[in-house]
Amino acid sequence: NGHPVVAFDGTNFLVVWQKYINNSYNIYGTRVSPDGQVLGEFLIFTSTGGQVSPTIAFDGNNSLVVWSDTRTGSGPSDDTNIYGTRVTPQDVVLDPLGIPVCSAGGMQDTPVLAFDGNNYFAVWTDGRIYEGSIGQIPGFDIYGTRIATDGTVLDVDGIPINTVQYMDFNGKANPSITFDGSNYFVAWQTGSYINHPPGGIFATWVSPAGQVITKDMGEDGLSISGPPSGYWYPSSPYPPSKYFYPVTELGTNNMFVTWMNERDLNGIAKDIRAALLPVP
Repeated sequence: NGHPVVAFDGTNFLVVWQKYINNSYNIYGTRVSPDGQVLGEFLIFTSTGGQVSPTIAFDGNNSLVVWSDTRTGSGPSDDTNIYGTRVTPQDVVLDPLGIPVCSAGGMQDTPVLAFDGNNYFAVWTDGRIYEGSIGQIPGFDIYGTRIATDGTVLDVDGIPINTVQYMDFNGKANPSITFDGSNYFVAWQTGSYINHPPGGIFATWVSPAGQVITKDMGEDGLSISGPPSGYWYPSSPYPPSKYFYPVTELGTNNMFVTWMNERDLNGIAKDIRAALLPVP
């Protein structure tokens, strides 16, 4: 079991995860009461290949569960796409065949999800322009789509959120999303060491209509972390850093962003960093 995510429906929590069973990963869930009582595991989705990396949001009536899906094998591959299904508070799966959220060429992976009061917005890493390059460390872009509460995908080809091209191993990964009451805030990691700029945590706002808000931002997006520190060469006195796994959360008129600082020198621990920025 792995990659647990959770949402609250007003009565109970719905915990969702990927479960390895019968030689493949499928999507399972369970309700958990506010007092911590586990109310019973149930299957959310199974198909050929593997279903992994679920994400979840609640719309006031049902939950939407979205995941990375490789129907032809274990993935990741060019056949890895984004699928989803709606789940009622009574554990009824409303879309048993799955909703194809994005099935563009190349690999789509690591989805995240938020709800704005009218529609969902799913965001993922997208390798459509690198189709055929899996295994060669291709870079990725950030795409998204709006999804209606009835499961209709409103932007079938996806909305390009950030598609600036860098050298192959300097791509974007691990998006995070939060709705700030007016717009979506989407953050991601870019690149690796300072030797290969840009590197660090970047972000942008996206309107509920799916428009990327680029005012006062460079083409790489809004720099949240600044570039990683240190350099990668044996005699460097400064241990090199890479920034990974941004997580975003809305506070009172501010967005809080945290990420992991990974320092690639034996004996030096990782640490967690953060930034606070005002909501425009």
